[in-house]
Amino acid sequence: VLYNASGEGFRAVIEERNAFPDGKGCADGGDNNTGACPLGQTVDERSPRDGAAPEAVVAGVACGRLLAVATTEKQSSAFIYDITVVSRPKLLFVRHLSPASKLKNPGVAYGGRELGEIDPESLVFLEAEFSPSGKAGVLFAGATSGTVSFWEFSC
Repeated sequence: VLYNASGEGFRAVIEERNAFPDGKGCADGGDNNTGACPLGQTVDERSPRDGAAPEAVVAGVACGRLLAVATTEKQSSAFIYDITVVSRPKLLFVRHLSPASKLKNPGVAYGGRELGEIDPESLVFLEAEFSPSGKAGVLFAGATSGTVSFWEFSC
């Protein structure tokens, strides 16, 4: 088992993510088999106390606007704001960084290469001239998922 080699802290996180609310797990972990519940059906112990827990904020130019991107640690969400007029920030949209986890447990989503970022700890805003695709976007790194992905802006 991988987590035994990674220390007790990591083991506790994995066990919390896979904890079965009734001690028996879910009838469908997202692959029509019993097992760990999809994250959309779980609540970790800290969220009710701590709330969304904003983790990181970056800013850069995309689509001719100055944008800020903020992530939440436990919700794995990204909030994108237009801050071109700093005194009047405007929330443009919110994206969940692991949409597959709503219906699939982390193991199933990871196996299907669609897990996304769980517990985003780090992000980098890449303006178009520095982007591998030529379009502005954000690199997100998930601490718990061990994943990195690039999300582009559509102008």
